[in-house]
Amino acid sequence: MTFLMAAFMMLAACNNASKKSETTAAAEQAPTQDTIVYEHEYLVKVGDMAPDFTLKYTDGSEFTLSALRGKVVMLQFTASWCGICRGEMPHIESRIWQPHKDNADFVLVGVDREEPREVVEEYTCMVDLAKFFLEFTVDESCGKCAPCRIGTVRLLEILTKITEGNGEMEDLDKLEELANYIKSASLCGLGQTAPNPVLSTLANFRDEYIAHIVDKKCPAGVCKNLMTYKIDQEKCIGCGMCMRQCPADAIYKTDYVAPGHKLPSLAIDASKCVKCGACMTGCKKINAIYKD
Repeated sequence: MTFLMAAFMMLAACNNASKKSETTAAAEQAPTQDTIVYEHEYLVKVGDMAPDFTLKYTDGSEFTLSALRGKVVMLQFTASWCGICRGEMPHIESRIWQPHKDNADFVLVGVDREEPREVVEEYTCMVDLAKFFLEFTVDESCGKCAPCRIGTVRLLEILTKITEGNGEMEDLDKLEELANYIKSASLCGLGQTAPNPVLSTLANFRDEYIAHIVDKKCPAGVCKNLMTYKIDQEKCIGCGMCMRQCPADAIYKTDYVAPGHKLPSLAIDASKCVKCGACMTGCKKINAIYKD
């Protein structure tokens, strides 16, 4: 490996020497710093000056990046519907935020670009989000202390029970009691912060937990056991695009023809539906399929 690398470097040096005049000419026409796309196609590199811009917090207050000059600033751009973004969050929490949260010269800001808060709340199930973070914690727990090793598993079991439509109102009290115990009794930062998503969502989105338990519905349409796909027969034009997309053969023709339409409307057999969402993808133009 060393020999090959040395040979490559010698060959490169020879080529550079023979093409010195060409390189000089090319350098005169080289693009400016602003137009260079760096190695691996990144548009920025260490040492580049960040442009100044204004960010608005969810409480309405604002700050500019220039106000944080001199600090280490991490901007985490996310989208509530993005599985990759959500997958990164627990790692950022445990590996970056927790070790540096007490550092006055470090700032971490989560940015939902052009995604209003109402959109985030509409398409993000807070119960499922808390469950997502607990799954990460259970997987990462070292198992040294019982509050974290056992307690987080129990929390996850209760959250799973709720998202599957089998929750009871007394589960909310159990979640709070257990979460506070884990928070106070765990030995390390992972266990001490593991219940935070549960406590935070319970405090700010308790109505969503109640909807899952009492109404047996997921307001965000995320928890599969608590939702059904339906076709608005007044909108449906009977084109069959959804029918061709359905892997479970759960869509059928009805006898109803909506006013102004030529073909019968379609419907979904809930007993066959696997809730994959393929039908909704196939009906994007007409938008006749919705979650209930």
